[in-house]
Amino acid sequence: RVIAQLKQQIAQMALEKAENQLKERIDDGIQQQLIDRSIAQLGGQS
Repeated sequence: RVIAQLKQQIAQMALEKAENQLKERIDDGIQQQLIDRSIAQLGGQS
């Protein structure tokens, strides 16, 4: 049980670190491209 909690905490910390790194590297243009691509994949554009 303790090991499972530690694994969960480590995973959460890793996700937070990755998210922070992405925020530092993605500018508005890249972010808009990612949004447009996601919408297209969902069928929002033909």
